[in-house]
Amino acid sequence: MNRESILVQRLVSTLDDSRSLYEKAVDEVVHPHLRDLLECTIGAHWLIADDLARHISAAGGEVTRRGSRLGPLRTFLTGRSAQITLDIDMAYANFAAKREACILRGLHEATGSVRHAGLRNRLRMHCRKIERVSTQIGCLRATMQLRVGLQAAPAFPKHVTAW
Repeated sequence: MNRESILVQRLVSTLDDSRSLYEKAVDEVVHPHLRDLLECTIGAHWLIADDLARHISAAGGEVTRRGSRLGPLRTFLTGRSAQITLDIDMAYANFAAKREACILRGLHEATGSVRHAGLRNRLRMHCRKIERVSTQIGCLRATMQLRVGLQAAPAFPKHVTAW
């Protein structure tokens, strides 16, 4: 297997791992916008991974769609970490932002090292999709942080001194 196929297979595994994490997260989050965003992201990851897997198959390579060996462990640890936090929704939003950044780094790395023009164009197209998803997650995280800040404000009144 050549270097390009290895990079693309690694991307497929990362996308499958993230998709399985998001499928678990959808069942646990309460925030409706986060749930919708995670469901859309699951679909985007599925489509991107299928497209890249088809390219590997067309090039004569073998594709595994089980994710990485450490994927189930990461999903388990992420679920445990989210359960012990005060805000499960915020925890999953943070984990999603980190996963999307990891996927984006992998796409940029693959785009820079692939020589096949058709695959490079596909990777750039997928990179733009993931950038959009990452931006949406970032905006939602900022909104959620604002919501948490507004809810916490009455609990911590300003210190007022009388003269």
